[in-house]
Amino acid sequence: MSFVVDTKNLERVRKMLAGVPHGSEKAVANAINKSARTAVTGVIKGLRKNYTVNSKHIRKNGFNIKRANAGNLAAVITIRGRVLGLNNFFMTPKEPAREIPFARVKKGGGDSFPGAFVARMKSGHVGIFQRLQDGTHGNIKKYMQGYKPRAKRKGNGQTKGRASISEFYGPSASYMAKNPEIHADMTLDVKNTFETELSRQIGNILKKE
Repeated sequence: MSFVVDTKNLERVRKMLAGVPHGSEKAVANAINKSARTAVTGVIKGLRKNYTVNSKHIRKNGFNIKRANAGNLAAVITIRGRVLGLNNFFMTPKEPAREIPFARVKKGGGDSFPGAFVARMKSGHVGIFQRLQDGTHGNIKKYMQGYKPRAKRKGNGQTKGRASISEFYGPSASYMAKNPEIHADMTLDVKNTFETELSRQIGNILKKE
């Protein structure tokens, strides 16, 4: 996702700040950067409206903004594309328990996972997993990640090692952000922010002269 200023806006600002060296570029760059932050907020707002995703996790780990400057009037927002564990959405139970797991990714939806279970990994990560019979991956659903089976133990006889397990995953932040409803609301907010901030930046520069 990127934001580049319209050349018509740049020419208009250059005329207003003709006597200020690099004034127009600085004003536009600051306005673009404010708009980029508005875009991130808009995407997160849209995600919260349409999905049950943990917005704090998304804000902290899902976005990166390459800021605009006087020499490059463009801001680039990168939304990280890794799929998210179901623990980042509405999920029950939240800790290992003897009950059928349930997860709701999109508001108004949701599904149970018969035959699956909630487990806590050594890392502390909690998720919904499925044990794969005979050490094969079988019919694995989308957004699942396999774990290697335990090694077989040898004693007086050979005991069977456990079959590997795979985790169920939800979509990535970048996939969810492609929702047309989110884009429509965010685009309007960004446009309004840019116009307002650009006028404020021009005013601030003119006051200093």
